[in-house]
Amino acid sequence: MTRPRRSSAASEESSGTAGDQELGSMYDYLAKIILLGPSGTGKSCLLHRFVKSEWRILSSQTIGVEFASKIIKVGTGARRKRIKLQLWDTAGTERFRSVSRSYYRGAAGAVLIYDLTSHASFRALPPFLNDARALASPNLTTLLVGNKLDLAHDEGPLLPSLADDEFSPPPQSSSSSYGGSMYGTSVQSSASVNTATPSSSVGLGTQQRATVAAEGREVSSAEASRWAGGVQVPVALEVSAFTGEGVDDVFARLARAILTKIELGEIDPDDPLSGIQYGDGGHWNTNGGGGASDGGSVKSGMTVDDGGASVRRRKKGRRGPVALREWEEVFTLRTLVRFSQKSMFSYCIQRYRSFITRQFSAMTSPQPKDGRYPGIDLDLRDHSGGWRATKPLYPIAVSLHLPGSTSELFQLREVFMLAVMDTLTDKPGWHTKVFDEAIVAKWRAEALQQPEDGLYRLATEGWRLHNRRYLAEDEEGEDLLPQPRCRILSEKAFDYCIQELRLKAEYFQKTGLVPTLDAVDNCVVKSDVLVNQSLKSEMVAAFAKLRADQASNMDWHPRSNGMVQNLVHPSLYCLVWGKSHFLYDEVVGTVDAVTKWAGKGQPTPDQTENPWIDPVQSYGYRPLAPHFWSAKYQWLPANLKFQDDGTTRFTSYINNLHPVKYEGVYRTIEKLVDQALPAWEQCLNLHDYHRRSEAQPVGRQEPRISPAKYADDNETDGLWEELDSETLAQLDVKLDCDALADIVECLHYDSKIEITDEEWTAIRSLDRGAPEAEFPRSVLDKIPEEDLEEKRWKQVRDPILFEPDDFTQVNYDCEKQLRDRFKESGLQVIVKMASIELTPEKPEFPQGSWHIEGQMNEHICATALYYLDSENVTPSSLAFRMGTDWDQDDISMSAGQDAYHWLERSYGTCFGPSGSGGPCLQFYGRVDTPEGRLLAFPNVFQHRVSSFRLQDPAKPGHRRFVALWLVDPNLRVLSTANVPPQQRDWWADAVFQGDAVSKRGGDSGDMPADLLGLLKEEEGLAGKIPEKSPTHSTAGHGGDEKAGVSTNRLPPEILDMVRQNGVVPEGLMSPDEAKAHRLQLMDERSRFHTVSKKDWDERGYNFCEH
Repeated sequence: MTRPRRSSAASEESSGTAGDQELGSMYDYLAKIILLGPSGTGKSCLLHRFVKSEWRILSSQTIGVEFASKIIKVGTGARRKRIKLQLWDTAGTERFRSVSRSYYRGAAGAVLIYDLTSHASFRALPPFLNDARALASPNLTTLLVGNKLDLAHDEGPLLPSLADDEFSPPPQSSSSSYGGSMYGTSVQSSASVNTATPSSSVGLGTQQRATVAAEGREVSSAEASRWAGGVQVPVALEVSAFTGEGVDDVFARLARAILTKIELGEIDPDDPLSGIQYGDGGHWNTNGGGGASDGGSVKSGMTVDDGGASVRRRKKGRRGPVALREWEEVFTLRTLVRFSQKSMFSYCIQRYRSFITRQFSAMTSPQPKDGRYPGIDLDLRDHSGGWRATKPLYPIAVSLHLPGSTSELFQLREVFMLAVMDTLTDKPGWHTKVFDEAIVAKWRAEALQQPEDGLYRLATEGWRLHNRRYLAEDEEGEDLLPQPRCRILSEKAFDYCIQELRLKAEYFQKTGLVPTLDAVDNCVVKSDVLVNQSLKSEMVAAFAKLRADQASNMDWHPRSNGMVQNLVHPSLYCLVWGKSHFLYDEVVGTVDAVTKWAGKGQPTPDQTENPWIDPVQSYGYRPLAPHFWSAKYQWLPANLKFQDDGTTRFTSYINNLHPVKYEGVYRTIEKLVDQALPAWEQCLNLHDYHRRSEAQPVGRQEPRISPAKYADDNETDGLWEELDSETLAQLDVKLDCDALADIVECLHYDSKIEITDEEWTAIRSLDRGAPEAEFPRSVLDKIPEEDLEEKRWKQVRDPILFEPDDFTQVNYDCEKQLRDRFKESGLQVIVKMASIELTPEKPEFPQGSWHIEGQMNEHICATALYYLDSENVTPSSLAFRMGTDWDQDDISMSAGQDAYHWLERSYGTCFGPSGSGGPCLQFYGRVDTPEGRLLAFPNVFQHRVSSFRLQDPAKPGHRRFVALWLVDPNLRVLSTANVPPQQRDWWADAVFQGDAVSKRGGDSGDMPADLLGLLKEEEGLAGKIPEKSPTHSTAGHGGDEKAGVSTNRLPPEILDMVRQNGVVPEGLMSPDEAKAHRLQLMDERSRFHTVSKKDWDERGYNFCEH
């Protein structure tokens, strides 16, 4: 299907025919370009020079952003493309950064501008570059441009000086795709250098003539080139907005580089976050300018659209792939090697060749086999998500930029429907009572009388916290989202809930599972019957054994105020990159893990040397900042295999749970994993960017309440309740002076009232927000009562909330996707066992913080929590929310400019331009966590535990639980099958208290006394080393048998070698060392969660102007 033609909004002149004028407004691609840099560098002048081809005489400081657009042609002949550059000139002043940064999103290109005569402007560039890379398109193309070259010259432009025998231009066929634009220099012959025109820009990083810096220049070409190479900006130019020198070349190179990425498949215009959109989609052949004789120079490869005579020709059939010869030529330019060794050009060529090699390898090489690990033979930050995906993945929401990490935004009434359904499914026997009309009638009466203010405040909590940041500590502020006076949960909404619960009841009777808080693609699963009494008793016994064995040395979780006892926790003896040992093959088992493998393997690579992400390996839609990964720590999962009967079995040890001493506990945890599997299968949905997965989505796929097609406050009827004078009189609404002034201004403009100059002066002298009593009485008396009444009513009127759609069936039946899809590879699971202990001295456990499990290292895709035991504590719950998309195009386009207050009231948040709206968060609800409940949910939910306290403050109480975290089985990470046990005391127990030691009567046998002394000096081993028997004979070993005393000793030189190299195998940690690493891990993750939470809370909705 032909794409709809878009017309250019740019102002263009044309003297051609009507057909030519139509052609002048068409384009193949639309690219969003941002101009960045400190204030005063001439960004606006450069933009004006490029668009208008003239010097901007009067230029003032940019406030926020300025916008312009222009169509340029890239390429020659049949391969010519018309690209419309949508240019955004952003403010460089710090106080406008919060506004201008919001316009970085979705940019395909960036021009980073500094002042050649101001070194301070050059030093100020890094924050602009970092912001652009964090917020713009993942394949952002960046150019470094030094402006005000006219003030820096002393002997003309610094042009490349290349001999003919050093470099030959590429063949004609590749000139339109490359032409040197990707390499940071124009590909020109020596003749073209000598005849350079004023529009030729200065390429940095090329071999240049030595020149003396001009007076006024503070940033040298070499310095700019070095910095550009260090931050991976391949093109650095110098221009003058005053004379126009090099300005056109900047945008020509940028457009050429973007087009090359499109042709190579690195940029997909169908991706909404690519910063590129399709235009008319036709192919162009022009009669004038830029033919084959242009020699592939940058200037001839691009001409500004002047509306000249052109003929539009559409080729038949779809365009085929780019010919290999177009990029193979990069490898055949042999003379390029000699040239590249002499300049910054080397970096650009090598990086581009590396990119092409990876692209070609991906097309021609077989996919890598399973079992390759990030951080070992893959980059630690390597992923398979987004458009580069080679297979479907389960989504995670460590970052809201990841595929599948955001939720649909749904209306407040649906939030209340989720809450009532979750509450009803907690009632005993609900699955049979829901079919009893008499009981349902009682439920209806109960639900429609329950107070709604508590849930309303929770549902709008994100906005309220966001709004508090703009208020003083003692300031209340205006409540922009007042709770409606009407019931949010209506009778029709309740009836819909009953229909849905009857469907869920049938599913519960088959599976024992209850999908709850379920919206489009996302749900939480709860069950009070999956774990039977027998398994619960086994788990109680396991906790009792662990607590008894650890009674003399309890591990209280740091910073928990002595309330959380860790029985098994993955942060202790975690993987420490650069220190922990590993084996590439998954050979470390359970029973033999300590005796056979402890201390074996080689050190893991240090991940701190290269903390930056290669954009080619970015995950999902855009690159992620390095802090989403830990370069030092990683939790270690245990491997499980599927047995013939479908049950699971651990094939590697659980970190911090001794595999021999607690073999029975292993069997119990395996049974718990078996029960968690169907709950995980219910709540997990594969995310496949290319839609190749055959797995059917599970659960709800449509909202219960459809969004409004038209919801304009001023033009759409039926959104607000009609004026009710009685209600208005009861509410006694007062208007402030700002609202009264608005009424007066409108009436005066419509010539309905007359206001004197003295009255205008009195109105303007009022403070903002002053009460109605301070408004001039003479003016107030002129306002008609109906206008005052209408204005007051608008402040208190309720929105008419939409009712749910007609009920439709939902398919809850899920395939056994984990058992079937991963039967051969098995699963990887991280285990935690903990007990929260409250005492009369510490009677309350505080509310937790919103968080996602793990960092990107762990690839945790789902959680299962089993609440084993609760005694003398109040009920607790887990709250859930998700991030949402910030633009909400479908919703924003249903309302006019600034006419979306009904939408705000319906959705329970505030919308606004430039990211000034409420936080992009969707509250789902709370689920209670009583004893015996298994709770499972995907790792796309931010969740938070509620506070609880002792019921009887005079007695102690506790809450004990098991956490199972599932690693995405579509990937593979280092596990305990690769990393041998790191516990030094486990190794010491195996060496000195194993079977061989027992047969010797508990002594250390023939071990030399010197070696025993060294072992006893090791931290934590003194109590584990048995003494030598006083009657032990050393005959045959050179010892002195007199008086039964062993004199078996090591030669001094051997002893020195042992002392220097250590007597304990490498890769083992003492308890103190492991706890020190745990504290550092906690500090690192606290910083990560703080940054993530700030992003969640401050990422505001952006309803752009339209």
